[in-house]
Amino acid sequence: MFRRYVSRNFIWCNTKLLASVINRGIYTINKVTPDYAEITTKGIPYGFDNRTDGAEFKARQSEVFMNTPITDMYKSSTFIMLKMILNYINPKVYQFDFLDPINLTITKELCKPGTSTHSTVTKLINTDTGELLVERLAKLCRVDNETHRPVKWSPQFHQMFSHLKDREMPEVLKKTSAPITTPPLDCFKWNLKSRYSDMDVKMHANQSMYIKSCIDCATDASLNGQLDQFNGDIIWYPVIYLSINYIAETFVNDELTVNMWQNDKDVSVLYFSVCSDALKQTVTFIEMKFDLDKIK
Repeated sequence: MFRRYVSRNFIWCNTKLLASVINRGIYTINKVTPDYAEITTKGIPYGFDNRTDGAEFKARQSEVFMNTPITDMYKSSTFIMLKMILNYINPKVYQFDFLDPINLTITKELCKPGTSTHSTVTKLINTDTGELLVERLAKLCRVDNETHRPVKWSPQFHQMFSHLKDREMPEVLKKTSAPITTPPLDCFKWNLKSRYSDMDVKMHANQSMYIKSCIDCATDASLNGQLDQFNGDIIWYPVIYLSINYIAETFVNDELTVNMWQNDKDVSVLYFSVCSDALKQTVTFIEMKFDLDKIK
């Protein structure tokens, strides 16, 4: 009975969430189940980096399988991102901009849940050619809204997704897969202060703030001749791999320092350790690999 009830509600929740943007003519639902969703859209998403609606919807996409909007679980707990990896980025993705009427298929697959975590694999596919453009891996944790401690999934929840036992969390999302490196003493440093426009609807820093600040840091270093094999604005070097570890929270008006350095053996790999001056610790660790051939 529990399985049938939850499955029905999970599907209803997925459909309701996606339908909210379908009404705006953005997406078309192809398939939605408790552990899989597939939609089609036209064009590249643009202009969602704000606190009013778009950024919140993007955050809720990570909860699409969890049925949070229609249960008390949503009121008592929240999902936080622990790690996100753009595991594959097709160079062709840089040929498109938000004005291109490209037909895209987006699939999202739930992996076997952990004790209090779950992971998803999202793929961006060129609908017309079937070519994979981007593969995104994400690991999230369910936490109590008051204590901020992890909340374990119930036995019933694990039973419901027992058929995913062979769909393990991707190895690169596990704790031991990418140890966080301590910044060298001679690393390049770039300072910033988080703004209201960097926050989501809950006044936590958006993922985009970290990405943009790291790109700004790398650009400043490149323009000042501090990076081997890079010159000029870093945005003209395509990112071909991206990994983000979220360690602690950042709020508005926080003073942050981005520490950046190159891999000793592969100069196309840059590491960024975003540190909170108040907490005296790293809040986010990012690894980016660039194509050393410029887009233009």
